[in-house]
Amino acid sequence: MIDALNGIDRLSSMADNNRANLNIAKARAEAAEFDRVLHEVQRRAEEKKTGENEIDPKKDRELRDACEGFEAMFLTLMYKEMRKTVPENKLFGQSHGEKIWHSMLDEAMMDDAAKSGGVGLADMLYEQLSPQVLGTDGTKIQKMK
Repeated sequence: MIDALNGIDRLSSMADNNRANLNIAKARAEAAEFDRVLHEVQRRAEEKKTGENEIDPKKDRELRDACEGFEAMFLTLMYKEMRKTVPENKLFGQSHGEKIWHSMLDEAMMDDAAKSGGVGLADMLYEQLSPQVLGTDGTKIQKMK
């Protein structure tokens, strides 16, 4: 009977050792997984840090065009409202064709004005939107020409 109890004690001791070894193995595996994830996060952060000032030329051009287009649209609306303050020619009046022509002329002039610098609205919009759209910190942003 004593031999049986000694055998049970040995089995219990072996089970405890196996549990301890299993816990050690689990801890090592978890530490290795943590290290792998940590290195991956650090690598991505380093990539982002080194590449964060790189601007995608296509996105940059699209953003610049959108800002210039918005400024042109704003200037066109403003110019149309200003034109409404000018009295019409009472003697000859203005035909429907002339109104359309003036509208198209105003739009073309304001498009050119926006592309050549305008009133600076496009530049301000570009500076405000580029960090969100291009993902830059603003160090490589240049004024629009």
